[in-house]
Amino acid sequence: FGLSKISAEELLARPEPLAWGLAALAKPGKLGRPRLKLEALRKIAAAKIREHHRMLLVNCVETYLPLNGREAEEYASLCSAQKSPEMKAMQLTWADQIEAKGVQKGLQRGIHTGLAKGRERGREEGLEKGLEQGLQVGADRLRSTVLRQLGQRFGTVPVTLRKRLAAIRSVEELGAIADRIFEVGSIEELGLGG
Repeated sequence: FGLSKISAEELLARPEPLAWGLAALAKPGKLGRPRLKLEALRKIAAAKIREHHRMLLVNCVETYLPLNGREAEEYASLCSAQKSPEMKAMQLTWADQIEAKGVQKGLQRGIHTGLAKGRERGREEGLEKGLEQGLQVGADRLRSTVLRQLGQRFGTVPVTLRKRLAAIRSVEELGAIADRIFEVGSIEELGLGG
């Protein structure tokens, strides 16, 4: 369709939600990739569409507009500046929604496999620092998911448990905690001193 030749701003200005998802494939122009991603996801989050359609559009943006390094930092900064309910809803990515619906173990296996492949490739190419940053971003996202799941499952998450989770840097350890959330009957059974 020649989407790479179209301005993302043109697609974002259209009234059709599909155009907003396809904006991820268009030229970012003066918006830049981080702001383009934010605007596309913001519009998708606020759209009056069915939830499964929203998930497909978010998946399109997440798949075709990945951000790394400086772009990811700028995107995180733009997101944190947003206070609207759409922004909070937008931060629930397609993967987060599937994970919350019980496909958590498959996602965890994918994360572990992806990290193993990322480690191997990083060593081969000498990108150890990039890998460390990727692991940290993965741990941060996984930590947010764990906190969200704990809140959904058990209500308010105690401050001491939040601090304990903030101190965990290992994706594997966070993944193990995420795996157990739906297996335990209370937060205390996780054994994290919460």
